[in-house]
Amino acid sequence: FYRHVRSRLRVLMQGRQPAGGRWSLDQDNREPWPGHPEPPSPPSFTHDAVTEEVATLVRERFAAHPGRVELGTLSATAGQADQMWTWACASCLPSFGRYEDAMSSRSAGLFHTRISPLLNVHRLLPANLVRQVEGLDAPLASREGFIRQILGWREYVRHVHEATAGFTRLGSETVPRGAAPGDGGYQRWSGRAWPIADDAAAHGGSRINMLDADLPLPVAWWGQPSGLHCLDRVVADVWRDAWSHHITRLMVLSNIASLIDANPRELTDWFWVAYVDAYDWVVEPNVLGMSTYATGPSMTTKPYVAGAAYINRMSDYCRGCAFDPRRTCPLTRLYWAYLARHEDALDGNQRMTFALGALARRSAADRTEDARVFEDVRDRLSRGERLDRPPIGPSA
Repeated sequence: FYRHVRSRLRVLMQGRQPAGGRWSLDQDNREPWPGHPEPPSPPSFTHDAVTEEVATLVRERFAAHPGRVELGTLSATAGQADQMWTWACASCLPSFGRYEDAMSSRSAGLFHTRISPLLNVHRLLPANLVRQVEGLDAPLASREGFIRQILGWREYVRHVHEATAGFTRLGSETVPRGAAPGDGGYQRWSGRAWPIADDAAAHGGSRINMLDADLPLPVAWWGQPSGLHCLDRVVADVWRDAWSHHITRLMVLSNIASLIDANPRELTDWFWVAYVDAYDWVVEPNVLGMSTYATGPSMTTKPYVAGAAYINRMSDYCRGCAFDPRRTCPLTRLYWAYLARHEDALDGNQRMTFALGALARRSAADRTEDARVFEDVRDRLSRGERLDRPPIGPSA
């Protein structure tokens, strides 16, 4: 899809070939951030009486909603949206490509542009941004990485959402959908029912769940400490900013939910509640299709799951954690337990051949311990308990 659209629109092309000789520079986007250069601070904004009035309305009508209104971070006018984009081009994109997949407790956004909310309400237009970035004086890995996210992935998920009616239709098959929108675990966390709008057309979205993941989303996603520093840090960032970049969404929030077989519909509903850039065509395919593999191979070629080694390599979260990523972090055993539980469903998937081959060589004793840790983690998170008090047993 990405190659087709790049070629048709003549974006980052040199004749019939991609600029730089490769369609994707993803391999160049995977460096951990070493602590420098310093990530830029987003601009702050002043607001007029109209914006203040809307903020007061939101505070009054949505007082029970988690989070808070911080007007200084919100670009409410067309001029402020342009100011945000100017900042992104000058301060973020020069270093974006190299550290696109990096995560850090020191900066929730690193060099990501944070413009997805403005893009999704069309304060900024995607076609304009793509053309501007194409001609930007920035490394090719930064320009291609940004354009791939907009022209490739963003457009792709929109088409998938429309073609499947939000995964309520796959080919000739109709997929069950919920009768009413879910709350993503809000009531379990707050003790209060989520206010449901009186809308006869509203429904609860696709209930597709190829891996039969059934755990109600734990309250750790609502801010109850889990003892996993990566999860607790990212959740705190989300409830502060109503946003996080795509790698923390995929490889922390969704990865850990997948490893404990959290219900994909509940996780999807949580993203609806938590993120300021949430729209149906954004949330449903990204969470149901990519992040949880709930749709199987209909949208993506493999589940995106990983153990502690990935998070330790791409972030500094492990430095502030009670668990050692090489010896005691439960995420590693959760990864092996995930592969064992879903081995039949993943068998024959070429992209999973190496992982399943490694699973086959895993000892019976390790498999037994993997399963035990999985059950222990699920039970403790379901009860709202920390995993580090007392700590889960050693990893492997």
